[in-house]
Amino acid sequence: MRWFVKVREFGKLPRNYLWAVVVSSALFLFLPKSALKSLNVLQFVQNYGVCIGVVFILFLSLACVNTLTPFSHFIDRKRRHLKLKRARFTALQNLDLEEKAVLREFLIQGRDTIWLPIDHPTVVGMLTKGILTPISNYGKTSVAGRLLLVKEVDEVRGHLDLAMIDLPASEQPSKEQIDWVIQNRPNFMREIEQDIDVFHRSWNRWLHGA
Repeated sequence: MRWFVKVREFGKLPRNYLWAVVVSSALFLFLPKSALKSLNVLQFVQNYGVCIGVVFILFLSLACVNTLTPFSHFIDRKRRHLKLKRARFTALQNLDLEEKAVLREFLIQGRDTIWLPIDHPTVVGMLTKGILTPISNYGKTSVAGRLLLVKEVDEVRGHLDLAMIDLPASEQPSKEQIDWVIQNRPNFMREIEQDIDVFHRSWNRWLHGA
């Protein structure tokens, strides 16, 4: 088993060192005898040819693995990214009413980031699907639960249109359409707004000594 441990240690060498050994041993093995004789290493090669061959095969294998592993990891990351992208696109095509209501909040509030209850099932689902992402791990507590600032994933913003979240495409929506949007906001938004309003009132009283 000691030789196996040694092989593993060699495998951790930087890629350049591994290939240097491969090239060096290849020169010993494949240079013509005249060249080896002129380099005064012909006798060495004749005496230790078997060892040099073993070193060449071993280090060539290690170098190939060492070189291909990062490439394999890169391919795997790309594959996972494409899988997530396809899943995200499918999720956008199949938004439920609560998910649409959450996405409308970005337009209603006119902000790129909004406070959302991170433990709410709808929000959890949208985070899992890669539709939303938190911009920080630090939040605050409220009657609606633990709040974090959340934004839409960039790729979502590029594919989302008004019809997908049940908003009228016209620049001047009717009063009935506006009323419908207001009436169909997420049920936790009123609690969040009340909490923020209470916080600001308390903060203003403290500032002004009231």
